[in-house]
Amino acid sequence: MGAALKYSYYDDDTPASSTPEVNWLPGLFVQDQLKISAKSTMLSGLRSDFHREHGVVAPL
Repeated sequence: MGAALKYSYYDDDTPASSTPEVNWLPGLFVQDQLKISAKSTMLSGLRSDFHREHGVVAPL
């Protein structure tokens, strides 16, 4: 289990975006590593993030 915080800065240097876009994207995740055989493991999990313009971004 854990939490993440991503800082996103975007500026494309065109007239369409006069100011840079800055976003903080907080998220939560849960993951587990399973041993399938002596030589193989599998990592699986779920993650959900929150974007101030798009809302909650979660797996379907």
